[in-house]
This record gives sequence, C-alpha cells and structure tokens, in this order.
Amino acid sequence: MLTVGVALALLLAWRVDTRAQTSGEQQAAALEGQLGGVPAGGVPVPAPIRAYSITYRITEPNTPVQIEKKLIQRPFYGSDITYSARGQISSGAVTGPSGAYIFESSPQPHWGLLESGTFRATGDDQAAPALALAAQHGLARVIGSARILGRACTVVRTNGPVGDTVAAPTASNYTDIYLDDSSGQVLNEVWVLNGELVRQRLATSFNPDPHIGPGAFTVASSGPAVPAGTSGSTVVVSLKPSDIAHLPVFASAPPGYHLEGVQDQVTDQSEPGAASTLAPATTIYAHFVDGPNLIDLEEGTVNPGPPGSIRISLPDHRSGTLTIDLVASYIDLTIGGQPVRLEGPNLHALLELAGRLRLQPQAAGPTG
Repeated sequence: MLTVGVALALLLAWRVDTRAQTSGEQQAAALEGQLGGVPAGGVPVPAPIRAYSITYRITEPNTPVQIEKKLIQRPFYGSDITYSARGQISSGAVTGPSGAYIFESSPQPHWGLLESGTFRATGDDQAAPALALAAQHGLARVIGSARILGRACTVVRTNGPVGDTVAAPTASNYTDIYLDDSSGQVLNEVWVLNGELVRQRLATSFNPDPHIGPGAFTVASSGPAVPAGTSGSTVVVSLKPSDIAHLPVFASAPPGYHLEGVQDQVTDQSEPGAASTLAPATTIYAHFVDGPNLIDLEEGTVNPGPPGSIRISLPDHRSGTLTIDLVASYIDLTIGGQPVRLEGPNLHALLELAGRLRLQPQAAGPTG
C-alpha cells in the first residue's frame, strides 16, 4: 500500500490554487497515480462510530481555500461550518437539542432557527455503506488504497461527490472517495468533471473519539431563519402515543432499535399575493434509534426520489424504489395509497422496517 502523505496532497492542492502550468486533467492523473493496489474485500463497512470531529481543506481552481469543520454526535447532533482562509464563517448548519440552525450572511451575519424539533445530525456523511451498495449495483468500484493522516484508506470511485445522486462513473466524470478503513469516514474526496480536477476536500485532522463539551451544538440565534406565517416557515409538533395511533401507516421497531420520538412538521406553502392559498405541507417523522444508528420513517408530504432510483422487491409482495445516498440512503414505497419513506444507511434495517409497516385501523389522516 503506497503512503500518500498529507504534505504531498496539500502541495498538489496548492498547485491548483496557484494555477500552475499543469492542467486539471494532469493533476487528476497525478493523484490517481499515487494510489496503492486494490485491497481485497471490496468497500469496507465498519460499525458506525458514535462521534467524530474532522477538519477538511477544500481547494478549487481559481477559488480561495476554505476550511470545513465538522463535529458529529450521532444520531442527532451535528455542526458543519465552513470558514474562509481568514477564519470568517462562509456557511454553516447545526442540529442540536433545540432544533436545526443555519448561518445567514444577510442582512448581517447571524444564526437563524430553521426549525425546532429533532433531526438527523447535519453534516454526517455515511458514505461507506452507500458505496458498498453502489458497488453491488455497478455505480461504484474500488480502485486502490492509500494512507491519509496515517490511516489506511480504501479508494472508491463513483460519479459525483457527497451530496450528489449516486451514479456510475465515466472516464471524464468521477469522484474518488477515500474511506477510512476503521471508521468508514471520508478522509479525502477528489472530484473530476469533464476530465478536470474541480475540487479536492482533504482531511487535515480527524478524531474518532472527540471530547464533546456542553454547548457544543448550541448557537446564539437571532430568531427564526424564516419568519412565522410566511412561505417556507415550519412548525414542528411532538406527537403523543394517542396521536401516533391515528397515523395512516406505522410500524414497530426493528430488532435492536427503539422508537425515540415522532414529530409532525408543518410547512407553510402560501405565496404572497397568490390568488389561492395552498394547504400547509405536513410530514410525519418517526425516529427509530439503535445507538449511533438512525432510521427515519416519513409519511405525509414526501417528495419523489430522483430519476435513476432502483426498483426493489420488499416483504409482503410490495415493491418500492431504493435511492443510494452518501449521507443516508432511502426506500420509497406506498402503503394503502400513503407515500412512505424509510431513510438510513443500513439497508438490512430499512428492509426489516419495511416489512413491519402496517395500515392502522384507527387512522383518520395525518395529525397536523
């Protein structure tokens, strides 16, 4: 296995920043040429760690360097903040005990409450199980090995970076993702578009067991990001057991999991000056938790999956679609006319929960 030192990778990134004479295509080839042999065993999928911190150096051609810092405490708490080289926040999102927050730069820099409630940890990429699935469907392949920060990594090639819909790589469009063999976290991401290196996101520090102090996921908010009563504003209501009994579809927890809570997320869809008023969009979220593992059951207003989702057979002669996502994959299906989405990185657990979905006889429509 060839050692790829952080210093060398940073030097390559510096060359992108300074627009040296080598082209993006040559730099992409140089990075690929540093890889070690293809490891046996395919894509590693280690047990998920409970918490981690990671810092990335992000380089893009003709763009100032940015620094991304993440602190994650699975399954619900996350901080993902990107800074300029001068240390100013350029973007950020936090999920914590009091809800989900985003950083806004206008009219002046501030944190705004996006919505109250409990949500999957923002910024928590879980690429390893998704890439293992993608490899099974011909959408990714292992191309080599490397070391980042002294840690053994398996390098997997797919089409786009974390955040894009997973698709098969081509000769000129691909992303090489360096997975830490021990934790499954992404330690390097090299994105090539039309044969040119367009972005590298390289870990400069990684701690799989960070100290997390009180207030780590709390921000000083100046109010809601979207004013109440305006389009896009959201009200989140926790549901009681008596409310859950009236949901159209529900399920018992899969083995090892427990129901952590259910919330009704109601989003205002009205548009100022519109001739007619749209009814609020109501989505139910049920959280099933097993340590760091989370499955979200969503029903109500569920947006359709992207083109290219994979048709799959489900228990009880049902069918649905699987969308492979490097954050959390999901299954879409319909039960008694009700759209349902099951989201989480563990496909086996998703299939187990899909087999437990049932129409509820007491249902009288979603609670809102």
